[in-house]
Amino acid sequence: MINDFIQMAVSNLDLSEDTARSATGGLLQMIQDKVGGDEASQLMEQLPGSQELMSIASDGNSGGGLGGLVSQVGSMLGGNLGSAAGLLGMLGDAGLSADKLGPFASLFVGFLKDRIDSGVVDQIMEKLPELQELLG
Repeated sequence: MINDFIQMAVSNLDLSEDTARSATGGLLQMIQDKVGGDEASQLMEQLPGSQELMSIASDGNSGGGLGGLVSQVGSMLGGNLGSAAGLLGMLGDAGLSADKLGPFASLFVGFLKDRIDSGVVDQIMEKLPELQELLG
């Protein structure tokens, strides 16, 4: 089912399949790492293919690039940019341009709300406010 989202991102946002896969896998990995617990488990159970996509994303994640730079700047400014910078950096490292960050996040959250328990999505959004911030 996660491949349905990837195809939707490719066609709606004019992304390459590699970029859509990398960004989606990274976002799922961030949900797993930051949200964890029952919410992340339920999400992964209801999105067949998500575990495989996360493993591919984590294998290719260098932890550098824009994410590392923005995190360092955020730390110097008191740490307020940390989580949001990590999300923005991960999506940027995946190949998303700045103008596609918000639309990608909106498409992802909309996809989740259409296909899995909305209570689970709400709990994920509550525990991952940096994703909410991308929605504008």
